[in-house]
Amino acid sequence: MFLTLFFCAKLIFPLTTPDMIDDFKACGGILMLATGFRMAKIREFPVADMIPAMVLVMPVSWAWSRWLLPLLG
Repeated sequence: MFLTLFFCAKLIFPLTTPDMIDDFKACGGILMLATGFRMAKIREFPVADMIPAMVLVMPVSWAWSRWLLPLLG
């Protein structure tokens, strides 16, 4: 399992841009914040339902910068 993740990451990383990495980090930060709220019993966020966002954030970020930003600017 670990080797599969390693090779997938090795293939994906050269295709990323700094903006995509920043969006991925921001998504992870929001998940960590939601987890902290849940652990502190401040608010019950459905953190497990948010995990697919970590997979979707990179393609959405790429599509946004490739297709939508040129239309806006």
